[in-house]
Parts: sequence; C-alpha cells; structure tokens
Amino acid sequence: MDMYNRKARAWRDARSTGGAGASTMSESSLTVSIIVPTKDRRALLAETIASVRAQTYPNWALIVIDDRSTDGSAELVRQIAREDPRVKFLSLPETKAGAPAARNLGVRESRGEFVIFLDSDDLLAPHCLARRVETINANPQLDFAVFPCQVFRDSPNDLQLLFNADTGEDDLDRLLKVDVPWQTTSPIWRRAALDKVGPWDEQAINGQDWEFHIRAMVANLKYERFGPNPDCFWRRPSGERDSIGKASEIEAKYMRGRVDVIRKMCRLIRDRGLLTDARRQMFRVVYFKAALRLAERASRRDARQAWSAARSDGVVGPRQFAQGWFYFFVFRWMPLRAFARARLEREWSVDYFAGPPPFLLRAPMPQAENSGAAPVETTAATTA
Repeated sequence: MDMYNRKARAWRDARSTGGAGASTMSESSLTVSIIVPTKDRRALLAETIASVRAQTYPNWALIVIDDRSTDGSAELVRQIAREDPRVKFLSLPETKAGAPAARNLGVRESRGEFVIFLDSDDLLAPHCLARRVETINANPQLDFAVFPCQVFRDSPNDLQLLFNADTGEDDLDRLLKVDVPWQTTSPIWRRAALDKVGPWDEQAINGQDWEFHIRAMVANLKYERFGPNPDCFWRRPSGERDSIGKASEIEAKYMRGRVDVIRKMCRLIRDRGLLTDARRQMFRVVYFKAALRLAERASRRDARQAWSAARSDGVVGPRQFAQGWFYFFVFRWMPLRAFARARLEREWSVDYFAGPPPFLLRAPMPQAENSGAAPVETTAATTA
C-alpha cells in the first residue's frame, strides 16, 4: 500500500504549501462523498482510507461510520481526520447497528453531488474518482454509472479476476437469480437518485446489497455500465474475516433473514407489475435454494417454512409445492432424501440444484485490446 501512502503525503504537502493540489481542490465544484461502514477492521480500514487519500481527483469527502469497534479503529480515523479535513468520523448511536444503518447515517451526513459506498476492507484505484466524475458529469441523463471491480486477496492484482462479467443479460433478471452483476463500490450515484431508491434496509441481516440494488432497478433509474478496466478492488473474504452486519452462515437467524429479504423483493416486483412468468421461476429457484440451505444448516422445519413462504407469495403451484415440501420433510433420512431428490431432478429444471453463477467472482480480466469498449445505456426495470 506504499503507493497509496505516497499519494496521500503528496496531497498534504501540496495543501500546506499552497501547491497544485490546493488549486485543483478550489477549482473543482463536484464533490464525491465516500461512505465507509466499519467494525473492528483497523488494519484493513487503514488501507481503505489510504486508497481514498491517494486519489488523483482531490474533491472528495470520506465519511467513516463506526459500529462500536473495540480494536482502535475509532482512534485511527480520528487521527487521520486531524491530518486531512476531508475525512470525517461518525459513530452509530446505541440504538443502531450494522452496515445498512451506518450507510444511511453516512448518506444523511453527506454533502457531495455524488456518492460511492465503499466497504472497510476494499480499495479504490488512484484514478477511480477522476474517471467516474468525468464520466457521469459527461452523461447528465444518468442517475448512476457502474464500473468494473477486480477481486483481490491481499493486494491489488494478486488475482486476475473481475467481480462479475457483463453478460448482456438484463441486470434485474441477473439480480433475481442472485447472479449479482456488480459489487457495492462499482456504482457512483447522483445524490438525488438515492432519494428515489430510499434508505438501506436496516432490518435486513442478509442480502442487504442485493435488496438495495433490486430497488434501484425497480425505481427505473437510468444507468450505464462503463468498462472494461476495473477502478476498484473487492477483497475476497478469508476464513478469519466476515462482512460487517452479517452473522456466520451457519446461524439460523442469518438464513431466516435471507428468506425475509426474498419475500420483500418478491412482493415489490409483483406490486410493480414486473413479475413475469420467467421472474416467477427465478423466485421459485431462489426460495428453494434458501430452503435447502436452511435444511442443511438449520432445521427441516425452517426449510419447510421457507418453502411455504414461496407458496404464500404465489410463485409455486400446488404440485411443485407438495414435491418440495416432501423433500424437506424427509431431508433427515438419507435414503429417502436421495429418492426425493432424484425425483425432483427428473421433473424440475436444472436451476434448482445448480451451483453458483459461472462468472460471479470468476470472470477473467479484460484483454488490453478491448479497452475502448463503448457503454450500453440501460433503464432499470423497463423489461417486464
């Protein structure tokens, strides 16, 4: 991370001497608010902040919202804020917890024309803000713009993988199939567009980004995807590190929360008149996979309740519901489970037992000759 630290020091030197960095700051009128929720990630947070301070575009405001860290994260951010007035530290009130609440507080405190959500273990490339501000400012019709994100483990470029590929498929459909087309940091939002989406769901303990971006699609916001080269980096989680606001996947509460979010999105899509037959099938698969995970890691009763929710929400017919309910009822007994599954695999589509999407966290980096690829303008939720 020396590259980031050197650029941050250079900005401080220019500012203190009235050099080029200071004049650029005064000339620019478009501010980007970067919102970072954090909890007990002091070392990784330091890298994240350094990547923001290393930006070639100087007119940004970094808002770090701490969720009661005990590892010195608060002291770190306060020290940096004393050195760089563009950095602001906030603490969640006692009545709030989790990344959604932190992001909502950050949005309320933001004053920039544009907003980027950045997790406290991820990084921005030095040219990220310059590229994004230039792009979205040149496209005033857009509510947000999306840029590629590269996966890394310890330092940028140690993995030659994108977060996901642009397959050309409808992005709302990809989201509904949990083929998440972009990472949280990939979009730059106009501040006014976030008002159309609404706040992050502070009750969601799972699928928070999924839920938020589906609502952005349904709000009919206009956006484009720009690429192909990445300008931000998503850190692949290790066994010792988990996401802020998210419990371990082995906990039943976490998985039940997933079903709650699925139900909310199913009702939203239906109420907006966007629940086509194809999307009803997508929801059937998502409900079934959530129920299957509950059967594996929580209880058969939880699994049957999740599958019953699919029936209540009108995406599963009576025959298919009965078949799935029987499968989860006998899930405890391996011979019967194998018999029931074989029947489902014969009669149902392959989607129900398919693995993860083929490009999610596995998309190859673009070839150099493709760097001039043109964006394709998209209006969310226009295909019903």
